[in-house]
Amino acid sequence: MKSLFIRFLLLGLCLSAATAATTETKAEIAAREERVKARLAEHARRNAIRAYAGTEAKSPAPAAPETTPATGTAGSDARENITTLPSMDVRNSRITELDLQIGKLEKDIASEQKHVKSSDLDVSLNDAKSSRKFSLFGGKSTEQRESVAAERVQLMEAERDILEAMKLSKTQAELQLLQKQVDDLRAVRRNLDLALR
Repeated sequence: MKSLFIRFLLLGLCLSAATAATTETKAEIAAREERVKARLAEHARRNAIRAYAGTEAKSPAPAAPETTPATGTAGSDARENITTLPSMDVRNSRITELDLQIGKLEKDIASEQKHVKSSDLDVSLNDAKSSRKFSLFGGKSTEQRESVAAERVQLMEAERDILEAMKLSKTQAELQLLQKQVDDLRAVRRNLDLALR
């Protein structure tokens, strides 16, 4: 019974000490309110300076500031605090369908460049002797796949060059001729893929 009473007594003392520590005096509350008001006034002053800088930048010709005998110029203090950034021209170039095709083709070329040189594991598993034995099942040697990959890269680079020339073509006839060449190169590339199978 005594231990229960002591526990409640200690709990009561802890709670009263905690509430005493959290209660603020009137002076502390007033000081906190003054700090908040000072921060709000500083924030309002900064916003006023920004608004003044925005209206000054929009006006084509600056008006002469009014002078007072005590302070010199009315806006001199505000102008000293203003930081201006250098002017910048924004130019948006158009991304055309040809630019998207060229970008996709460059990614394909980079991907295909990896297949031009076979790994050591691929060379050991698919050498020329074993691929001849298993040619009945449709296997190709690494040399054949490397040569086809190199040919495919050359065709894609030629196609990219033609697409870039299409961006500069001036007449419809030139554009049609270049498009026909691109279609022919794509057909040859598809036939390379079919020959490898």
